[in-house]
Amino acid sequence: MAKLRGYASAIHMLVDQQEVNTEIYHNIHDVILTELAPHMRKYAQLRKRVLGLEKMLYCDIEAPLDPSFNPETSYEEACELLLASLKVLGPEYAQIMEDGLSNRWVDRADNLGKRTGAFCNSVYGVHPYISMSWGNRMRNALTLAHELGHAGQGVLAQRYQRLANTRPTLFFIEAPSTINELLVADHILANSKSKEMRRWLIMQLLMTYHHNFVRHLIEGELQRRTYALAEQGQPITATVLNKVQGEILEEFWGGEVVIDEGAKMVWMRQAHYYRGLYPYTYAAGLTVGTAVARAIQHEGSPVATRWIEVLKAGGTLKPLELAKLAGVDMTSKKPIQDAVAYVGWLVDEVVKSF
Repeated sequence: MAKLRGYASAIHMLVDQQEVNTEIYHNIHDVILTELAPHMRKYAQLRKRVLGLEKMLYCDIEAPLDPSFNPETSYEEACELLLASLKVLGPEYAQIMEDGLSNRWVDRADNLGKRTGAFCNSVYGVHPYISMSWGNRMRNALTLAHELGHAGQGVLAQRYQRLANTRPTLFFIEAPSTINELLVADHILANSKSKEMRRWLIMQLLMTYHHNFVRHLIEGELQRRTYALAEQGQPITATVLNKVQGEILEEFWGGEVVIDEGAKMVWMRQAHYYRGLYPYTYAAGLTVGTAVARAIQHEGSPVATRWIEVLKAGGTLKPLELAKLAGVDMTSKKPIQDAVAYVGWLVDEVVKSF
């Protein structure tokens, strides 16, 4: 990926609002988009083979490889799974999770006009509210774990901080949610002997990493290049955005995915572009989340206890300080490279399973 450094004014202003510096911003784009690409191309090759495609279009990237295996679970069973998975974070956090699942924090019924996707909003002085649609699938359980991560952070920050200091900046906001998702996945992997379940779960994790490390970060790269063009006086039109979007996708997928005219227009689907430099922060949060979840898996309660202190800190510390308190040095490229290597391991495991 091209390294773009000549447009400090707009980028610096927006990154400053997230309380990080431009070097961190560029590291996340440069490392992930460059070093993750070979792993994702390998995964694309597997998808092409398993799906029996002569060529793989952009719209084929997330087609299920094993549609016959889509494990079911009831909401009650999922609640038990989540509580068992997240008890590693200690009794105070476990009680918050139980309160959320037992006291109707979750609006899970499908309804006419209900927004798609899943969201969590913490209301000061009350409790968080989660909106999602429950379909009795294990994937719903991972989504619920993700949103409960936001809820847990919101409750602990409000419990220990003042109203003005409860929320970290966008750079850190996705770390609490992705950690929960990874901890639940670890618990399932550790307690399931089913080869089909293991393969399915790894592919779900790859979906999470694709969403945060590929889709959202490619959106971030589009922003990065577009700001550079704007700083040079280039009018930003739909034709320009289509061209730049296509170039980024071609570079990342390296010919393994056909980038057709429709793929070049995917920039049109996201509202994230109107919220500053939001897209790349998903990758930042998942990088921190991956490091902490892996550390909890290997070291246990000391890391979990430290993580709870991070959640209690809310917005009283800057995001790099919160990450450091969690044991993750985001001023270094190593946590980013470690997260990419973990994705590579996931890809290798799926390839072996077929």
